[in-house]
Amino acid sequence: PYIYSNETTVEALFTPLSGGFIGSMAKAELRLVYNETKVTVHVVNRTVTWGDSLVLWGNVTGPAGRLIIVNASGLTLNATTGPGGFFNLTIPTALLKPGPTNITLVVKPYLSYGPARCMISVNVAGVKPEVAVNAMALFAGFTAEVLVAVKPWMHPIPLTISLRSVKETIMANASTVKVPVK
Repeated sequence: PYIYSNETTVEALFTPLSGGFIGSMAKAELRLVYNETKVTVHVVNRTVTWGDSLVLWGNVTGPAGRLIIVNASGLTLNATTGPGGFFNLTIPTALLKPGPTNITLVVKPYLSYGPARCMISVNVAGVKPEVAVNAMALFAGFTAEVLVAVKPWMHPIPLTISLRSVKETIMANASTVKVPVK
């Protein structure tokens, strides 16, 4: 069986099919032998600017095709080992929060190779986005479009456009949006 612990218990139960016998049970402790999985992980840079990609690569002992599940602050990605146990993975930091981030790699057991777990820490450096507003002219009583651009782009974000006492908040779904202003 694919059990990856040092010992397990095997039980045998005899249930009689005819009269004259009573049930019987026996237990035995078995020592299990499996190959230890070793994980080596390398990171291009342990501090990466938010929005840039974080590149990991490394090696896992055992045959090719081993599944590696990577968790980085709730973001889950999968990688598979290639020949020689090599793997390569790119993590998009735009989906992570800035600050210290722990990345956990879990290698699933495979045939005679047991599971493995490895954790590394990186820092995702935050960036201050630049917001640009472009409005040519506003005419009283008419609706005009104000062009708002955000760099670097950070998936949907709320933007509040203010014109004196009038405030309108929208959810920006692109790096450049047109906002109607009355």
